[in-house]
Formats: sequence, C-alpha cells, structure tokens
Amino acid sequence: MPPTADKSYVYGLYIDEVLSMRDQLGADYFYLQDDLYSVYALADAADCRYWRHGEYPGQ
Repeated sequence: MPPTADKSYVYGLYIDEVLSMRDQLGADYFYLQDDLYSVYALADAADCRYWRHGEYPGQ
C-alpha cells in the first residue's frame, strides 16, 4: 500500500520502524513487531488482526 496524503504514519527510533497508521477515515492500525523489528501482524485498536505473516489478503 503506497503512502498517500490521506494516511499518516508514526515511526519509531529506526527509519523503517513503522508503529502505526491512521487511514483517511480516522481509523488507527498498529504494526506488531517481533524482537528483530520485523512486522508480523497488523491490528486495529480492538486488537482485531487484519494480517499476519504468511497470510495474504485475498487467499
């Protein structure tokens, strides 16, 4: 998903450490990371998982 003006992102200490995203409707999503800062899931504020490593939308 390419970044657009309709979305905003919060970054951590590292250049590629994305912590959260707010979409154009104002919904917040959080990138869940392991000890090596690799993203393994995307969740909303209610901890509803939208994506996990190894699962791809549309499958």
